Amino acid sequence: DFSYCFCDCSSLTSIPTGLFDNNTAVTDFSYCFSSCSSLASIPSGLFDNNTAVTTFGYCFYNCSSLTEIPQQLFMYNTEVTTFRYCFYRYTSNTFGFTLYIGSTKVINAASFVYYNGSYTRKIYAPSGSTTYTTFYNLRSSLRLTVYTY
Repeated sequence: DFSYCFCDCSSLTSIPTGLFDNNTAVTDFSYCFSSCSSLASIPSGLFDNNTAVTTFGYCFYNCSSLTEIPQQLFMYNTEVTTFRYCFYRYTSNTFGFTLYIGSTKVINAASFVYYNGSYTRKIYAPSGSTTYTTFYNLRSSLRLTVYTY
């Protein structure tokens, strides 16, 4: 459980590559980097080995300096059911993103991201999955374009 691990670390500017590589049994990253106001980017592969994770709720909530999200950040997290408020209130909000979601089980993505501006935000989810349906049903309120793979 890494919930609240770095929450409110206002001086945290970067995340080391491979930080969670050996933590293969972790299931909870809720609020892990929430309100890390100086965090500018997320390293590719950060969660690749964390295949048992079920929640990323509020994980990067209120990360006001965040300017980049790796496309395959959640590609290998096949057990995730919750992404609620994951990227909500990152106040820079000046970039688009494309994200591939590996889980077929997502049932909660409420307020996944706050929409502000005309930036393209794409979610790719497994065809015929609960994940696709969940994001598809929220696409208007989150202003996402949802595709299958």
